[in-house]
Amino acid sequence: MTNVLLLGSPAAGSLGGPSLLSSTCQVLREAIPDASFTLLTMSPRSPEQEDATRRYGVELGHGTPRELAAAFPLLLLWWALRKTGINLPSLLKAPLPQQYRDSDIVIDMRGISFSDFFPGWRGHVLHAMQLLAGVLLGKPVVKFTQDMGPFQERSNRWVARFCLDRLSLVLARGAETRRYLVELGVKRPVLVRPDTAFILQSASDEVVGEIVKRDALEVRPLIGIAPSQQVWSRLKGEGDASADRYVAMLAALADALVEEQGATAVLIPNEVGGGRRYDDLYVARKVREAATHQESIRLLEGVYSAEEIKGVIGRCDMVIASRYHSTIAALSTGVPCLVIGWGHKYREAMGMLGLDAYAFDYAHASTEEVLARTRELWANREELASRIREMAPHIRRSVFSSGKHIRRLLEGTGD
Repeated sequence: MTNVLLLGSPAAGSLGGPSLLSSTCQVLREAIPDASFTLLTMSPRSPEQEDATRRYGVELGHGTPRELAAAFPLLLLWWALRKTGINLPSLLKAPLPQQYRDSDIVIDMRGISFSDFFPGWRGHVLHAMQLLAGVLLGKPVVKFTQDMGPFQERSNRWVARFCLDRLSLVLARGAETRRYLVELGVKRPVLVRPDTAFILQSASDEVVGEIVKRDALEVRPLIGIAPSQQVWSRLKGEGDASADRYVAMLAALADALVEEQGATAVLIPNEVGGGRRYDDLYVARKVREAATHQESIRLLEGVYSAEEIKGVIGRCDMVIASRYHSTIAALSTGVPCLVIGWGHKYREAMGMLGLDAYAFDYAHASTEEVLARTRELWANREELASRIREMAPHIRRSVFSSGKHIRRLLEGTGD
C-alpha cells in the first residue's frame, strides 16, 4: 500500500477543491494502483467534507493552523537531532506529524499558492510549513499542477524560493508560472502540466437531466454565467461603485444574449457558503437583480457536487466565467468560454486551447469590449467547440502523464 498525504483545499463547498481532489486521485490511482489517500486541509472538519471524502475514497485528515504551528518546531528539532544520530520518536506523537510520518509521499494539490494575489506573510509561511513538514521527515514532497506567482511581495519571494528548492518535484499549470519561478531563482526543475480538473468526470446524464428539468434549463440556447465573489470582493475593496460595475457588466452580457439570441442565461455559483459573508451565490443574486430580462435568467441555487456543476456547464451552448474551475469545466466539455478573471491562471487555461483573445482581466475589462468579444465568440461557437474537442484528448494525456512522474519519484528513478 502506498500512502499518499494530500494537501489542499476543502473537499466541499466549491467546484475547485472537490474537482482537484477527485481528478488528482484519478490520476494517481492510474499511476499507482495501490495508492491510499488522506486529505489534510487545515480547515475545520464538517459533515460536508466528511461526506465528500468518503465519496472519493479518501480519508479526511486532522490538522489546524494552530496544531501545525505547535508541531513544526518539534519536527525541526527531531530533524536536527537525527542529523547527529539521535532519534526521539516521542517528538512525533501528535496526530498531525503522525500523518506525515505514516505517508510515503506528500502531494500539494491546491490550485494556486505563493501568489501576490493573496498577500500576507502569515499565509505564505503557513503553507511553507505544511510542505516543509514532509521534507523534514524525509518524504518526497510534490507541488502538483499549480499556479504560482507573481512574486513582487518580498515575503512571498523569500518564502517561496526557500521552500520550493527543497521539494522533490514542481509541476506548474502553465508556462507563465514556470517563467515566474525561473525569474525567482528556483533551481528545482519545473515541469508544465495542465490542471488535473480537466479530467473530472461529469455526473451521469440521468442526474444532470434531473437538475436541468428541476431548474427549468431545458431550453436552447443556454448560456452559463459563473460570477466570482473573488472578483467582486477585490473590486469592492476599491469602492462599491467598482463592484457594482462588475455586476452591471455581467447583467448587461446576459441581457444582450437574451435580446439578440433569444437565449436563457443560468447563473452558476462556483463557491457557496464556507462561512463567507459574500459568496458566489450572493453575487449571482445581485447580477440577476441588476438585469432587465430577469424572467430569462435562471439561478442554480441548490447544493451541488463538482460533478453535477460540471454536468450543467456541459449542457450550455456558451459560458462566461469569472471562476477558474468553471472555465476548466467548460473547456473540458467542449463548451466555448469567455473569461473575466484575475491572474495569469485564466490566460494560461485559455491559451492552451488558443482562446487567449477571449480572456480578460477584471481590472481592465470594459463592458463594450467584453460584449464585442462575447458576440464574436457566439458567432464562432461551433468552430471553437470543434477545436476544443479536437485538442481535448491531447490535454487529457498530458494530465495523466503527471502521475507517471509521481510513480518514477516513488521508484527512485527521477523526474
